[in-house]
Amino acid sequence: MPKPCRTPDCTRPAYNTRSRCNTCRRRIRTYGDPHHPGRYTIDHTEVEIAVQRRTFPEGLTEAERILVGRRLANTELSISQIAALAGVSTRTAARWSATRHLTA
Repeated sequence: MPKPCRTPDCTRPAYNTRSRCNTCRRRIRTYGDPHHPGRYTIDHTEVEIAVQRRTFPEGLTEAERILVGRRLANTELSISQIAALAGVSTRTAARWSATRHLTA
């Protein structure tokens, strides 16, 4: 007996050895996974904590990392220090610093 699709509320069987049915796979490929937190969601509490601690913790979304970088650019940290904390190139940290006026 085939295993069920792992998408919540889906009753169809999974396709071959995969974990989702064809309908759900096609929907996710076309519209994105509605259960995924997404690249551009921002949790401002996490950003504030990261700025106060001057760290880039695991699990930050892309938008949160950029916002933390921009906020740290407003402090006395140099671009090379921000790049070392974030694990990015100095060019990326400089780009965050150049766009710091866009953040509130």
